[in-house]
Amino acid sequence: MKHLSKTIIATLVSASFAFTAPSVLASQEEKTEKLNTETTNSAEAQSNKNSDVNKAPQQRSDEKTLAEATPSEIAKEVELKEHNHDFDEDSDSWHFHCHDEDCDDESFDFEYSDISDNTRDGFYLNMSGISSTGDDFSLFGDENSSSEFDLDFSYRVQFLGFFMESPGLSSRRTHGMYSISAWGYNFYNSDDWAFDLYYQNSTRGIDGLKEIQIRNQKKRGGVRATGYFDNSLLQIMFSPISGNSEGSDGIEASISYGVNWQLRNWNFYTNLGVQYRSKEVLPHGETIVPDDDLSTSAGITTSAEIGVEYPLSTDWVIGGFAGYTSLSDRTIASRDDDVEDGYRAGLLLTYVF
Repeated sequence: MKHLSKTIIATLVSASFAFTAPSVLASQEEKTEKLNTETTNSAEAQSNKNSDVNKAPQQRSDEKTLAEATPSEIAKEVELKEHNHDFDEDSDSWHFHCHDEDCDDESFDFEYSDISDNTRDGFYLNMSGISSTGDDFSLFGDENSSSEFDLDFSYRVQFLGFFMESPGLSSRRTHGMYSISAWGYNFYNSDDWAFDLYYQNSTRGIDGLKEIQIRNQKKRGGVRATGYFDNSLLQIMFSPISGNSEGSDGIEASISYGVNWQLRNWNFYTNLGVQYRSKEVLPHGETIVPDDDLSTSAGITTSAEIGVEYPLSTDWVIGGFAGYTSLSDRTIASRDDDVEDGYRAGLLLTYVF
């Protein structure tokens, strides 16, 4: 009986173990699988995080590169989904080809504009000490000559076509004979020609030659055309406007032609010019328009100049000059002496800034 009881107890224990073991094993397997899943998810999250960290600097780097890029570099890198484009380096322009249904294969050009594309924009400044002697039209009688020393600043500054200039003997090879201190606007340029609107700042002539130049009573304005060729310059000026507040402004017109050439380090130039003034263009000091019946040719004067320059260094230039002017018949008739023309010559030392 005791043996039978032990056998029954052993059987029940075995049956209990048989039913309990699979449940325990299943629970352990479930825990193991859950742990593996969490480990995998954690690894993937960490991998994604590391990937994001690695990508972020690259993205910021790209954004920085895009922000610092020039328009042409941006346009070359950015892909347009529905448009093709190309850049023409010769004309500095973009050509866009549209292939949308709405634009019917149209294309258009976009050209960059440069605010400083005027070829004459720029600046120069020269300072000259000028010693001259010869005739002086401002003097009358027997004492009609003088010797002078002048300190002259010759300059020209131009931006966006607007300019201010003061020509001098040091820049005689780049200006016409009848250009004096003025401001204005350079409204057209070609390969050989420049057209300006101008108004004079002063009626004072060119230092060194002003003594044999006829000075006007009023400042004038007008238009001028300047032709720049290989070794010569042609300038035509027409002035129908003056600062005269009463009566007619009159007409002043001129044409001058200059040639320059170089022999070793020596630069030579010569200028010839003709100028016309109507009787309404009064000389300095005169206030009454003359009542005469003189012909149109009575207002014509002629001028001639020669000059030479030699560079002492990159900054210093020494030169010499001589000039001649014949007075118009109207001016001769208005004088109280027999002066009909005048000569003047001198030396100059120029510092080029």
